[in-house]
Amino acid sequence: MTKKKFLWSFHYFRAFAILNIILIHTWRFPPNSSYELGSNFVDTTRDMLFHGSTIYFLFISGFLFHYLSKKFSTYTYYLGKFKNVVLPYLFISICFILMEDFIGVKTSLSFNEYLLRLVDKLIKGTASFQFWYIPFIILVFLISPFFLKIKKESFIKYIPILFLLPILGTRTSISITFWQFVYFLPAYLIGMYSSINYDYFIGLIKQYKNYIYATAIVSSIILLYVNHDLNYYNLFSPRESLVYIQKMSITFIFLNIFKNISSNKVPFLNLIANCSFALYFTHAFVDRHLKKIYFIADTYTVELLKIPLSIVYVLLLIFVNVLLCFIAKKILGKKSRYLLGY
Repeated sequence: MTKKKFLWSFHYFRAFAILNIILIHTWRFPPNSSYELGSNFVDTTRDMLFHGSTIYFLFISGFLFHYLSKKFSTYTYYLGKFKNVVLPYLFISICFILMEDFIGVKTSLSFNEYLLRLVDKLIKGTASFQFWYIPFIILVFLISPFFLKIKKESFIKYIPILFLLPILGTRTSISITFWQFVYFLPAYLIGMYSSINYDYFIGLIKQYKNYIYATAIVSSIILLYVNHDLNYYNLFSPRESLVYIQKMSITFIFLNIFKNISSNKVPFLNLIANCSFALYFTHAFVDRHLKKIYFIADTYTVELLKIPLSIVYVLLLIFVNVLLCFIAKKILGKKSRYLLGY
């Protein structure tokens, strides 16, 4: 069996995905900022562009799962996920929980109560707000081998019906529910579908490129007029339907862009992609401490420069976060893969 070709386009798309995740979580105005116009602009633009970027990660995961399944072994697959996903998640989560309780808020729980609390946070992914995705994707990984048992002809014929399910808009915030799977799992299956029919899939993107761009633009414009202060996490939310349509359109657009530049090495995207999992785990922690400097700088910044300052802050955060991941990898060596995901 020939070794699968390394796809730089998907490698770069992984970098694009994590940058979107970081931006939705960290690009903001300080809560006490008096520049209301700028604050509303940042909040609206951030939410429109980056909310729902988890869809990108699911698409990539689905694609790579099938693309690399030529010599599939269930035992090797589960072992790899345990080492590369579960172990770093457990290590970093436990570190965060211990820091929260013993450096931050002191706990008065008994040892047994504390253990139950720790286990509860690990199962629900609440050690850090973005960690909900890990228990969710672990469940997806657990059932993924069953998807390979579906005959290629049946997968191509029947699975696309499921692609319409997210249009129902059933996302349930960061809670792991049945409806959360209804909303996100089809993105994973679309990734698998695109791997099964890779040439046909890329051909469709090129053929309908103009329609895909139009869909992305129209859905984005509509999302600009959504009241972002309201909670839209209800069953059958039109807002989450639009987000799904927008994010899948953007997925196809950027895959085509990255495919066209994949012959040229882009060091920045390569670096971000390589440490993307570690960045996912640590960006909220870095933001929690670095934003104090940003909030101080904001008090000395005139209104017209506050939006540029917010952008500079996110760029600084990404630089610092990548640097810390790089330093940690140098210190930990090969163990960093199982402790930080990098």
